[in-house]
Amino acid sequence: MRGFPRSLFGRLILIQIAYGVLLVVAFAWLAEYTHTRFHYKAMQTQAREWASHVLLRNPELRTATSERAGGVDAVNALTRLGQDFPGATFYVVDEEGRILSASVAQDRLRESTLDMAPVRAWFAGTSALPHMVADPLQPDQRRVFSAAVVREAAPTLYLLMVLEGPDVDGLLMVHADFILSDSMKLAAAVTVPALATAIGLLFMILRPIGRIRRTLAELARTELESDVRVIEFASRERRSELDQVSRDVDAMARKISDLLRRLKDDDRSLRDLYAALSHDLRTPLMVVKYNLDALGPIGSSPLPADAEAILRSMSAQVQSLERMLEEQFELANLQRSDYCIQAEPFPINELVREVVEKFAVRAAEHGVTVTFEPDLSSAEEIVEADVMLIERVLDNLIGNAIRHAKGASAVVVETCVAADWVEVFVTDDGCGLPAHVAERLDGRSQVSSNGMGAGKPGGGLGLRVVERILELHCGVLMAARGRSGGTRIGFRLWRRYAGR
Repeated sequence: MRGFPRSLFGRLILIQIAYGVLLVVAFAWLAEYTHTRFHYKAMQTQAREWASHVLLRNPELRTATSERAGGVDAVNALTRLGQDFPGATFYVVDEEGRILSASVAQDRLRESTLDMAPVRAWFAGTSALPHMVADPLQPDQRRVFSAAVVREAAPTLYLLMVLEGPDVDGLLMVHADFILSDSMKLAAAVTVPALATAIGLLFMILRPIGRIRRTLAELARTELESDVRVIEFASRERRSELDQVSRDVDAMARKISDLLRRLKDDDRSLRDLYAALSHDLRTPLMVVKYNLDALGPIGSSPLPADAEAILRSMSAQVQSLERMLEEQFELANLQRSDYCIQAEPFPINELVREVVEKFAVRAAEHGVTVTFEPDLSSAEEIVEADVMLIERVLDNLIGNAIRHAKGASAVVVETCVAADWVEVFVTDDGCGLPAHVAERLDGRSQVSSNGMGAGKPGGGLGLRVVERILELHCGVLMAARGRSGGTRIGFRLWRRYAGR
């Protein structure tokens, strides 16, 4: 939600301010309600005997209404009373609430009856004041009144003195000016100390939480390859539950920091051992290879038949070990955290064609033909990547297809150029993948760029090198069954290098 504070402190303060505003509104309504009832009750209490005094001081009113409540004499008497008491309206009503006469003209009355329940409650005195009736002149307004019995003999008549003058309305109007100011003063008197208390409580609560957040942020900034510094924490005694949680988080962070430091040391030692072992293995292999070369080309000197076979086997093994060590070195180099690729734009079809031509002679020695089927649907075939590394990927995939595809006679390299990406596939017509691998490659599977996936068709160092190169390019290694039952493996690259 826009404009709403994100921090817990800001949200709680905003809630406290909203509480203050709500308190002002509630108090204003309550003050208006209670003060209005107070003034009505005070006025009606003061006017309890007014109607009786009016009858006592105007005996002609009792005589006129007793003879004919709706006659001319009664109307004249009530009209005179209305002139003497401009702040009230006088009505003579019967037991049913019908207005028989009034101190105002009949055409001004909007109602011809009154609700007698408040009048009966007035005489009974069983409920608390104020008792109010709807004003016949303005039925939507309820007003206090004073009442007296004009005639007790049936039919009983009542005199109602409905107070509507400035004694009531003016008093309420004057008081209304003070309601808002009183509400503001009370709200300030309650909200300001409450807000100060809330800020203090929030500080006590959020201080340990802030310490926990800083500790976790420090751990998040810590990288394995960087120098893992010891995170120092306050060790003073804490008592509250949140302080205890903060201390526990500090201890956990300290353990994680120690684990990261040990992991970094172990990783450095492992890589150093890996490089040293590769270097130590390379030296004797190079000596063996040099001695084999010193014997001259195989078959150039008279040697026993079995000796020649042994020499060929040794030569093949040496080449295999040499290739393995080169891949080990290459993988160790690619896995360095500071390794940076040299991305540049180049035509992918041209690079694939060069690699296919390079493997043509080697493939012929194995009785395999290698062909290239470029994607000619798009004139734009430029990709942005490291040319040497992508060539290394092609060398590995095509070389594996030639050397390891059992029963293969043809290898086809295809490209598919799209708007945002390029796919390159190497397909052979051999016997296909092993059964346990083929079951996992139902359709088209992908090997994620962050490691070895479930659909990986092999586990050699060459494929690990390919995966690492594609990971550096944010690419994807893909494998599936070939159309003729062989193996189809390839990769996808983004047209623009995603690491920029």
